[in-house]
Amino acid sequence: MAALYTGVCLCLTGVLVQIKGQVLYDYSSGTEVTLQTRSVAVSVPGGQKFPFFGQFYDTFYVSKDGVIGFNPETRFIAGKIYSFEREKYSNELEDYPFIAPFLYGGAPLQSLFSTGNKIYGGKIFHQLLSNANGGSRDLQQIGSFINDAFIGVYNFTPSYGLLVTWKNVTDEYQLNIARCDDDTRPCKKNTFQAVLVTDGIHSFALFNYEQTAIQTNPSYQAGFNAGYGRGWAEAMPSSKLQNAANLQGSNITGRYLYKIDKERIVTGGCNGDRTISPNGHLQVTPGFAGMLGGEMLEVSGPCLEPRDRIFLRFGTESAYSQCIMVNSMKARCPVPMLLERGEVKVSMSFDEKANFHYDANMLIVHPSRMPGSTKVKLHDNGPGRRWNETTASVLTLSWNPDLLSTDPQAHVDINFVGFIENTKTYQAGWNKRITLNQRTVRVGEKSYSFNASEVFCDDECFDYEVGVVEVSLTDVSKAAQRRVLLSAVVPMGWIVNSKMLGKYGSNWQHAMCVAWYEKDRQDMRWMERLEYCPCNLQQALSDFGRWQTDVGCNLYSDSPTKCRFHLGAVHCVRAVQPSRSPDDAGNQCCYGHDGQLRFAADTFQGSTPDRSHDWGAAPYVKPGLVPSLSHWLQDVVTFYYCCLWTDYQDCDYYMDQRGTRDCSGYSPPKQAMVFGQSNVVTFEGQRYHICGEGDFVLLNSSSVKIVGRFQKSPFHSQYNKSVILTAVGIQIRQEVVEIKLKGPEVDRSTRTLDVVVNGEFHYFDKGPRRWKDFEESAVVNSDDRANTKESNFTVIVKNGVGIQVAEENDMLSLIVMIPPHFMSSGLLGSWNNNSADDLSPANGGAPLVNSQPKQVYEQVVYSWAIDRKSSFILPFPIYAKNNSVLCGTVPGPQPSCRSDSACDYDLWSTGNAFLAQRTLQFSQRYQELKNELKPVRSCGLLDVPRSIKDNYNYSLGSTVTIQSCRIGHVTGKTQYTCTDEGGGVQEWSPPVTASCQVASSEKSLEDGAIAGIVIAVVLILLVVIVLTIVCFRRREKSKNAKSPDSKNPLQSEPYESRYETSLPPGGQKYKTEASV
Repeated sequence: MAALYTGVCLCLTGVLVQIKGQVLYDYSSGTEVTLQTRSVAVSVPGGQKFPFFGQFYDTFYVSKDGVIGFNPETRFIAGKIYSFEREKYSNELEDYPFIAPFLYGGAPLQSLFSTGNKIYGGKIFHQLLSNANGGSRDLQQIGSFINDAFIGVYNFTPSYGLLVTWKNVTDEYQLNIARCDDDTRPCKKNTFQAVLVTDGIHSFALFNYEQTAIQTNPSYQAGFNAGYGRGWAEAMPSSKLQNAANLQGSNITGRYLYKIDKERIVTGGCNGDRTISPNGHLQVTPGFAGMLGGEMLEVSGPCLEPRDRIFLRFGTESAYSQCIMVNSMKARCPVPMLLERGEVKVSMSFDEKANFHYDANMLIVHPSRMPGSTKVKLHDNGPGRRWNETTASVLTLSWNPDLLSTDPQAHVDINFVGFIENTKTYQAGWNKRITLNQRTVRVGEKSYSFNASEVFCDDECFDYEVGVVEVSLTDVSKAAQRRVLLSAVVPMGWIVNSKMLGKYGSNWQHAMCVAWYEKDRQDMRWMERLEYCPCNLQQALSDFGRWQTDVGCNLYSDSPTKCRFHLGAVHCVRAVQPSRSPDDAGNQCCYGHDGQLRFAADTFQGSTPDRSHDWGAAPYVKPGLVPSLSHWLQDVVTFYYCCLWTDYQDCDYYMDQRGTRDCSGYSPPKQAMVFGQSNVVTFEGQRYHICGEGDFVLLNSSSVKIVGRFQKSPFHSQYNKSVILTAVGIQIRQEVVEIKLKGPEVDRSTRTLDVVVNGEFHYFDKGPRRWKDFEESAVVNSDDRANTKESNFTVIVKNGVGIQVAEENDMLSLIVMIPPHFMSSGLLGSWNNNSADDLSPANGGAPLVNSQPKQVYEQVVYSWAIDRKSSFILPFPIYAKNNSVLCGTVPGPQPSCRSDSACDYDLWSTGNAFLAQRTLQFSQRYQELKNELKPVRSCGLLDVPRSIKDNYNYSLGSTVTIQSCRIGHVTGKTQYTCTDEGGGVQEWSPPVTASCQVASSEKSLEDGAIAGIVIAVVLILLVVIVLTIVCFRRREKSKNAKSPDSKNPLQSEPYESRYETSLPPGGQKYKTEASV
């Protein structure tokens, strides 16, 4: 390492020693190139492969044009400018992969100057480095430099490399136009170098510039081209390239570094322009963090100095963390506790928060989506030793020491951190820390137990209801992956118990429940503005644009604890979007084994809406809008007060305030599909196929546009009678999402689809990264978690449109779901209950009916083709032709296809019976969706409060019998049928007269509210008058703690945040499925 920076001990560092004051590695042992052709081939040694931009290559092609290509045709093309936008106008057939330290029109080597007989003296050298040819020390030296220069890279050891040097080269303009001759007209010359190294998995490029005198223009560039329409990444702008030799790209002037194995190119080193304007780009790893914070980030951007005071600023709330400098090229910074999720802006200051000149976006993940292995475990050791009780004796927590530090003797602090929302100041925050450790605790202890009664909580505790437990390193310099580990959110019952006893007496949970009830009921209009629940499970599963799976209760989980807080349910969904501001509420709908919606009025385990959406609401950070935490305050801790801490005796208060939003106003979406060999089924069920190559508008609306690319299969050349869907481009206002089939020429071992958002590749390979929120949409990896191929994605648009793109059998399928009243046009038709106009030309001409494939293509499909005047969504557009020869006539129906035209077409065009049968299944799935999404007529809840029924099916034609009452006894008629009253109206017949009458000795809900308040007041007075009685009651309370008798759900992952514990059925008023 020392030799790399200082140049000392030259005898020990091998050929590529870094000499002080020089940026180039020694190339004197390299092979000089005399190019008689466009490029010279250099094979990768030992049959190895070089990973670049998601693909593996076995041959380099060194060009006079300042590039190392992976195709012999790679060259400089005059006037061509590589960029994300300009790519869209390029011809994919001439788009070759290459690495360009300086892409330019290089003058031919050994050519004569235009005057005299002198030969142009530019030279090119190349040299392979490997352990076999004595290059091991050089590779070690380069590897050490890379480990120092890159964030997230620690033990990189290259197995081979390629060094290419362009020495005193000039361009054709200098020779042929400026007519330089190195005598009277000196040529402007460049000397630069590219070093490529890899270990077979990770690969890096070092660009070294000694001299850059050639006058640049926009087509002279430095960067990385993936080739074949897969993208371009700029290494530096052309304006900077002109002066690259004099600028600082690392701790060595003129040297720039890049990680290049994956589709997202990562810049290493640092930028010597510390006060760049506009702001420079900050590199951050890992690219995501949990909302509760604690992770240690590595960051790089400006070149750092020992005197710097480095801070990171996070998001709209301006949360800060102080960083420690690793070296001049990178720093480490802990993530603070945040109040927002999604893409969050992170900015760096090196002058103690005075200025911020570098920034980046990173993904902040909802707490429930972070893996349980990264959390503090709160132990359930039985009654009196549970964290979610109102009293506790000894409590225990544990943690993974390896995440915190490699030093087992490092000290940690253990605190309870309280969260609060102040509606008066409209502020929210983590404003309370309560020390839990009574002695010095070390990382290596792995766990800690303490006496809960010894924890001191001051008078401010009254204002706090929920929080988390943190284990925090006292010395950040000793942090490994995390500086802080945090638990799941828990109620503060045992912390505030003594204060509550003093204020409200032994029945303080009841008093808190009643107080919440009286306050919450003052304005319930938000309930009326919620999305209606889907009527049945199939609708809930299919309406993926508006509803998504609840992580704690779903059909796909094999966890033995799934749905444990929705007993009797098999699946729950949550509304994707919060209701409109200022409500910002959410809805949750749960379904039983019969597929019917479960109502809160029928079971404590039913569907309950959320006053604050569990996923939060933009702009977040404010009361009622903070993901998870606002939901805890509004909907979860109140469930503890009224249900879990009162043996469910007050749970009716909660259920009255969180009654199920029924499905009486629910309108299902409609679907359109593309599958198989370009088979299309429109929103109104019109079927046809696209029989020509090109980019076509599938859906066009004021807010969303979908373009599909259709090509002959790049995998199976024998399927030459038809085309398949190979890419989908989605534009949502200014946001563009591309989902593209990875072709046979690239590596498909880990992903079969590329996802590009606003020109940047995104990965969805890790649990917290499977869901990413962007400005206008969310992109979700919909694959089964056991499938790591990234082959199925769902795009969820804020207006309720859902788009699913999946790869199977080397082709794409597409499902688009649109909500009611969504107006659109395009090749997927429109939703107007009229299939006759689905095949309408883009110019508004008359729709075709019962036409042949060629006529449909030429008159309708072609009219929706992207042309040169169109705005592009997918780069490298394929322009359709209006004379497709692929629109052949399919022979008669085949028995195996069961009269399905799509199956017949695919069998004829491919000859593959298996593919045809898969197409048949897709076709049948469309019909199944159509049936499942038919509107369900429902009479809504049979509203007989506190009753027990024989079933909970409230749809048209169903009969429900009132069997008994949980409180009181049944009066009135007990059997009702949901009947059709005509005109699309359905009602319960006979009119509902049943009720649960309560004897005078029994307390009604309203009486209970009044009595609770009176009792609370009396108890307060008693506390003031007779302190000894209060103390006695405290002792009695500690003996009889309110303890939810169950396994602690804080230890299970994934978990549903509403119900953190449950009681045995005997303690419930509402019967569960088992007791019913």
